[in-house]
Amino acid sequence: MTTALPGRMHISKVLSAFSGLAALSAIGLTLWYVFGDLQNPLPSAFLSGFGEAAPIFRWPFGLLCYLGSGAALALMFLAASRITLVGWSQFIAEEKEKSVKARKAAVRPVGTLVAVSVENSRFLDSATSMIETTNGFYRVFGKVHCAAKGEQVTIQKDYSLSPFGLEWLCFAGQKYQLTK
Repeated sequence: MTTALPGRMHISKVLSAFSGLAALSAIGLTLWYVFGDLQNPLPSAFLSGFGEAAPIFRWPFGLLCYLGSGAALALMFLAASRITLVGWSQFIAEEKEKSVKARKAAVRPVGTLVAVSVENSRFLDSATSMIETTNGFYRVFGKVHCAAKGEQVTIQKDYSLSPFGLEWLCFAGQKYQLTK
């Protein structure tokens, strides 16, 4: 870890304070928008593309615009604060390390395979399979056909399709999406 110069520490603290101010101002602007003091930030031509449903989308899009822009600004100030404190190369190294740790933590073993039962689909319903492992039961979408008793089963969290992450049950060289 690099020791920062006193001037850099002061600048970093100021940038961190701006991050907090950006978050607070985004909350304030959102409240003004909710109470009707601010207009929708989206152009009316954008909303007219929704036709009759435009009033329904006006509120969520407006809230997302104000909160999203404030969150993005706050995160940029936080990143700028860290870059000022440790430097660009150290910041990139820390971010890569965080990413590697998150990926390692995203895979966890859940035991070995004991049994698989397939529940056929009904009208307007998809087929699911119940997977029994030595540590518990898991339900996945789809029919599981190829599985050998005693195989290692893991849960993998994947952030590529969703910011919240999708959980996959992995065994027999296949991935099956977990249901909740």
